[in-house]
Amino acid sequence: MSTKPPKESFGLEPLIPLKTALSDGHLPMAQSTYYAGVACGRLPPPTKIGKNNFLTPTQINEIRASYNPIVAEHCDD
Repeated sequence: MSTKPPKESFGLEPLIPLKTALSDGHLPMAQSTYYAGVACGRLPPPTKIGKNNFLTPTQINEIRASYNPIVAEHCDD
């Protein structure tokens, strides 16, 4: 009787296209607001593959949890 070791999880997550996340309402902001937040350092940059930008579900959840629309337009430089 052979016992197989359990499959190891490498912590890989699916990649969700940024445009899909924005259009489906997963992110509560416009594309320009997202990129302004990335430029200010408040939001994580997307993963770029070729010409496409992607976010993981974990990144989307973190953005949703920390997003405050009142201060979204102001960059603290």
